[in-house]
Amino acid sequence: MANYSSKHYSEFASLIEDEFDIDRKSTTAEMCLRLFIPDNSRFDADRFLKACGLESDYHLQSLAARMYINK
Repeated sequence: MANYSSKHYSEFASLIEDEFDIDRKSTTAEMCLRLFIPDNSRFDADRFLKACGLESDYHLQSLAARMYINK
């Protein structure tokens, strides 16, 4: 059973989206991906990044892809 729910994902994404510093935004989103992907097989990283306002961040997209592959 997953430790995090869609409500958690939405709350984190909202907090990240409100951050103005792009480096902090990206770093925080990366930490969340590292928590959420292994925790829940149904977690949608693309949807999460879009909610964070980071859907075009290549580094985070490639990190998520590698994490899904290495599960």
